[in-house]
Amino acid sequence: MSHTTAHAVIRCKKLPRWNNLELVVEALNGDVRTLHALWLAARAERKEPAPAPEPDLVSPVRQDEERRCRPTVRLGDRTLAVVRDIAFHPDKDLLAGAGDDKAVRLWDATTGQAVGEPLTGHTAGVWALAFHPDGHLLASAGYDRTVRLWDALTRRPVRAPLTDHPAVLRALAFHPDGHLLASAGYDGTVRLWNTRTWRTEGAPLTARTARIVAVAFHPDGHLLACADRDEGVFLWDVSTGQQVGGPLVPHVGPVRAVAFHPDGVLLASAGNDSVQLWKSDPPEAEQPLRQRITGLRARLKAVRRERDELAALVERLTTADRPRLAERTVAAPVTRHVLAGHTPLRAVAFQPGGDLVAAGGYDTVVRLWDVETAQSTGRPLLGATGPVRALAFSPDGTVLAASSDDGMVRLWDTTSGRQVGDPLIGHSDAVMALAFQPGGSLLATASDDRTLRLWDTETRQPVGGPLTGHTADVRAVAFHLDGTLLASAGSDHTVRLWEVSGTQERQ
Repeated sequence: MSHTTAHAVIRCKKLPRWNNLELVVEALNGDVRTLHALWLAARAERKEPAPAPEPDLVSPVRQDEERRCRPTVRLGDRTLAVVRDIAFHPDKDLLAGAGDDKAVRLWDATTGQAVGEPLTGHTAGVWALAFHPDGHLLASAGYDRTVRLWDALTRRPVRAPLTDHPAVLRALAFHPDGHLLASAGYDGTVRLWNTRTWRTEGAPLTARTARIVAVAFHPDGHLLACADRDEGVFLWDVSTGQQVGGPLVPHVGPVRAVAFHPDGVLLASAGNDSVQLWKSDPPEAEQPLRQRITGLRARLKAVRRERDELAALVERLTTADRPRLAERTVAAPVTRHVLAGHTPLRAVAFQPGGDLVAAGGYDTVVRLWDVETAQSTGRPLLGATGPVRALAFSPDGTVLAASSDDGMVRLWDTTSGRQVGDPLIGHSDAVMALAFQPGGSLLATASDDRTLRLWDTETRQPVGGPLTGHTADVRAVAFHLDGTLLASAGSDHTVRLWEVSGTQERQ
């Protein structure tokens, strides 16, 4: 929760996001279900008249400016090269971006002003960025085969570059508790760096070929997943450096990405042919405690302001009535789900809560799959007249948005499988990216027609006019965690920030 949002909550101008509030109440041994009912009631009452906003909090908004999005700044211009990666700071309103111009740039996400000069030092394009979980470090890596570390506040190099990799680097990831940094690339290895000494821990984790394109830590930090472009997915025990089981059977074609479900039980891998789900069952005695621990750790990221008060609780949960680390065994994946039946895929999304996964691609069909049974749920979702380009679930998981080359966005009820009203029509070219506002009813869409649009998914009506400024296709869009900022990136080599104002009905 940002300081601006916290200020608004304290003054009763805004409800906090439910997952923020839930963790605090749970940590204090409160009744979560009762509080949830009160929260829902308060949310329903937000549409009733309320005092006018104070001048120092919110600027007056004319009637014709309600529920609209306005650009706050153009980040960069045509002098920038292609942007390869962007990342928000975990606590501050700070955005990092990097690309083919060999530099890392920082912007203040509130004012839109560049924060200092570009961070230079790389001698080739930068393809990977990662912020340390506590936000004090920014790591960058790329084609010059080095990992460089920067102080996120002073913007100065922290130390000499990490240079052990002999080939191009494609992926970075910090361990959930921040004590390790994983780097990987085309040398076919993953190196684990101790963030206190900046020396590698153990021997490099080696895949069978030299095409590592993605890495991901398990939410509780005991496993590392690695996507080898040609050989599939490998898992390592972080504490021992030993591979866990054999390689997971590869896709028919390149593997592009890996991601762990927030509860740590499922691993998803994606390629040109399908999405595959892999399930690992921990020892039965550990399952409830493991789910509890990983759930708390995941939600702690959203409430960093309360982390000092919660640290003691998390420590008790991770040590009480649990086998000693030396006695714990890491379970290898025992179940593999292949969600087949698609032509080449272009989009995949997990439902919040993890019960469903949606996938779509060139066959113009969207399918919903039960992640536990690997069975499709209901009939395929039909209607698109071109390849499906993007999928996104609403924050409560009840609505799925799907976009395609026909320039339309369709909404589906995930319970009944029925389309919700008519398609959202407004773009004149393919819609390439979707994003729901956290905790809200707004849907952002980005298109090859060089515009973005905002939609109210309850009324299925556009919110204001198109957002213009990009001079080429818009290919990516993402909301800030508190929903007040929208970031977009496109083929014009720029990242733009838009301030989402008046997203609630005028009081």
